[in-house]
This record gives sequence, C-alpha cells and structure tokens, in this order.
Amino acid sequence: MAWVSSGTVSVTNGSTTVTGTGTSWFGGLQNGWGFVGPDGRVYEILTIDDAATLTLKTPYQGATAGGQVYAAFPTGSLTADLTASLQALIANYQGVYDTVGQGRFTSDLVADNDRDTGLSWLASNHLGILVGGAVVAAMKAGKLGVNVQDPSAPLEVLGAPGVLAKFRDGVASNLLVQTDGNKTTIGNGAGSSRLALMAGNQEAIEFDSAGRASGAAVQASLTDPTADLLMKVGAFGLGSSMIEFIGDIDDAGSMPSGLYRVRGGSTGTLPPGLAAFNLLQIRRAAADPHSETTQIAFAANFSCLRQKQGGVWGAWSAHYGQGNLLGTVSESGGIPTGAVIERGSNANGEYVRFADGTQICMRQVVIDVTTTAQQAFSFPASFAGGRENIFSHFGHIWGVVNPALEWANLRSTGHEPPGWTVLLKAAGSVGATTTSQRTLSMIAIGRWF
Repeated sequence: MAWVSSGTVSVTNGSTTVTGTGTSWFGGLQNGWGFVGPDGRVYEILTIDDAATLTLKTPYQGATAGGQVYAAFPTGSLTADLTASLQALIANYQGVYDTVGQGRFTSDLVADNDRDTGLSWLASNHLGILVGGAVVAAMKAGKLGVNVQDPSAPLEVLGAPGVLAKFRDGVASNLLVQTDGNKTTIGNGAGSSRLALMAGNQEAIEFDSAGRASGAAVQASLTDPTADLLMKVGAFGLGSSMIEFIGDIDDAGSMPSGLYRVRGGSTGTLPPGLAAFNLLQIRRAAADPHSETTQIAFAANFSCLRQKQGGVWGAWSAHYGQGNLLGTVSESGGIPTGAVIERGSNANGEYVRFADGTQICMRQVVIDVTTTAQQAFSFPASFAGGRENIFSHFGHIWGVVNPALEWANLRSTGHEPPGWTVLLKAAGSVGATTTSQRTLSMIAIGRWF
C-alpha cells in the first residue's frame, strides 16, 4: 500500500498535535500507522481527528515548523485489530458451541418455518414428537407410542399394498421396507455388528459398531471432490492433519480447494525462498484451467499470496507483519522484495532505508576548528544519484558553540557524495570549549535506488 505524503504539515516541539495543509487524512490514514515527521523521526499515530488534524502517541521532538513534508505508512496494527475482533467473536460463539454446537439443545427442536412441529423433551428420558403443537408420538425406556390423546399407547404399523415392514427369521436383523418393488434395507451389512442402508438394491452407506461410515455415500479419498458425498475427517486438510502434497503447485487441477503441506521437491513457481510450506488453495472454477484460483502460502513468520486469472498465475505477493516489517530492504525493477524498513549504523553514523527508496542518514561529528581546509565526513550508507538528488542539513547540538562554528564563520556546509562537507571562513582555536561545543549534527535525505 502506498505511503501518504500529500500536502504539508505544521508541528510544534513537545506537542502531540500535527496540523495538515492540503491533506485528506480522515479515511486515508488509520490509528496505529507510522508517521515520519519533518525531523526524520518515526512516531506512532494515536488518532486521526479529521482531514487535517492527527494526534501522535508521543510528543514531537523536532523543532517547531510549518509547511513541512512528511510521510505516513501502514503498520501491522490492522492485523492486531483483526486478531482481537476474531478472538472476541470466538468468545461470543463459545456459548453456542458448548450447547447446540455439541448437539445439545436446551428446548424443543423445531423448524424455523414450522415452529410447532419437531422434537419435544417431555421429561427426563422421555422424548416426544410434535405435530401442529400436539405430541403425536413418544419414546421412553425403549418403548414407542403413537397416539395423539395418549402418547404411551402401542405403535400400530399398517402396510398396504405390499410389505411395509417385516422382521426376518423372527429377529430384528433386517427390516425390509418395500413399495412397488423399490426397497430400502436396514440391517446387517457386510458382517456382524454393521448397519447398511440400501437404495434400489445398492448399498448407499454402511456403519460399523463404532459409528464409522463407509460406502458409496462417503468420499473415496481425502481429496475426492465428488459433489454431495459425506466428507471424511481430514478431507481437504480439515479436522485433522493437512494433506501431504508433492508435485506441481502450478497445476491447480491436482489440488481441490483445501489445506496442504507442500513438501520439499515440489515443482512449479514456489514462493520466494520457500521449498516446503503450508498452502491454502481456493478454486472457484471446477474445470481446467481452474480460473480464479487463489493460493496462500504460510511459513515461519511469513505468508504470501498469488492468484490465477484467465489461466495465468500472477506473481507471489508477500504479506507484511511483525516477522518481516523490519529487516533488510531490497528491490527488483523498482518493486520491493525485502522488508519495509531497514535501520543500521556503523562508524559513519546511522541510517534508515524504506522500501519505497527513501533513505535518511544521520551523523554527529567533531569539527576541527583550527583549519580552513575542507573537512569531509562519509555517509553511513550510500545514496543513488548525484548531489542534486540529496537534501542535507546541519545543526549545533549545544547551546553555546565554539566561536569558529558560529553560523557567520561557516563558509560552506553541504554534501558531495560520498559524504558531508564543512568549510570554515577563518580558523579558530579549541580554547576552553568542550567537544560538544565543537560538534555538528548532520542529516541527509535522498534515495538508495
């Protein structure tokens, strides 16, 4: 997302209020974003008050000034807010999960569009069937009764034409329900302690004594995409371990929508720097070439996304957060390929690099006040382009300075890559001045690419 830097700002030393001119912050910035002030420091935005006013979390440390350039950039705070909202949603859902989500209901179970018909809990271990608000059947202690006036009366079963219900061999091993030649059998399946449901003389589903289902109504494999089948635990990587995958990740047809563990040795256009990773694939089109497919790859402190449109995969795009916001910035053809912010220091001072190419160098140096020769001080990091592409500024760090460093005696202060330059009109002496009184603060702003 592009940084916001339109307009100018006015800042006051020690104040948290920033006033904009020609800005449109309301709706364009967010609480928690970073703010690069005219002093080169980065502050956190506490609130966006209106289109031209914002409040910093900490007071502005630079000098009071107006009509200054600035920059505001997004941080990982939006991800943190989303996480907090998701946690609140999960907490609110806990009450539903602990009751209805576990198959337990605290009142009658009825249809939303027919609220006087369904199941009714008459008493402990006593279940009734409601129709039109009246109990027409009841079950208690293994007994079934059907009678509107008396739910405990015996159940009567009538069958005509043909056999409606019967027991085989005098035991409840098979119950045959048949009408006009089409039959459904409920009874022992392939072996003992198994229950099978058959339709049209074909076994549709079978259950074992542990309640596990199999048969034509159940997926043949964890990646079986056949419509209207019962899903197995772990199907498409849900409810158990992710699906192990090794192959061509560019072939969207080889992976139905789901969660996968892409193993080392897989081919295709892999995410930058990753050989093995977790992958979420979402396919919209069922047939090849599976247009509008999205892949999201996850690894330690890193995630990225790519999409397939019109049969063509786009490039991987990294997501930024705490794990990769700070680090080494890099680019390829003007496109950021590394971290968002890089900060470093060496014997020549400190520097900050941003993914958009902006670079800020800072250094404090002790000036030799006894010479009028040009004094040069290297940048801590090199800039791209010539001196015309760099802005520099100098300042004293002490209220009382050596006379040779008073502004009237500074013949020239500027920069000539690879560093800053200082030239005095007249030489002075160290005298009784301290090192701090002979020190200048230097800053340079430009681009690193």
